[in-house]
Amino acid sequence: MIKPLVRLVKYWNAQDGLRVYSSFSLEKWIVSLDFSGCQNLKDCLFFVFDNLTDNLSSERNNKLRRAKEVIARVRYSEQQGLSYFSESCICDLIP
Repeated sequence: MIKPLVRLVKYWNAQDGLRVYSSFSLEKWIVSLDFSGCQNLKDCLFFVFDNLTDNLSSERNNKLRRAKEVIARVRYSEQQGLSYFSESCICDLIP
């Protein structure tokens, strides 16, 4: 599950031509995480974003904040039983 996870996060990182993190550093950091509580790729992806720090420049911080807001909407919609809405929100994050 790590390989597809790294690809997804690196894709998000490279979107819009604005890299929030160094690609190699991001990959090393993801590999070092403990995903024992994750049951699927979505859980792992959310876990990564939950643990990303936002002490960045303003523009980069906005990109990360937007990603975390999307994840919060997905979690909320799943709690409400709106899985179809969750899927479209995730597409906002990683098309």
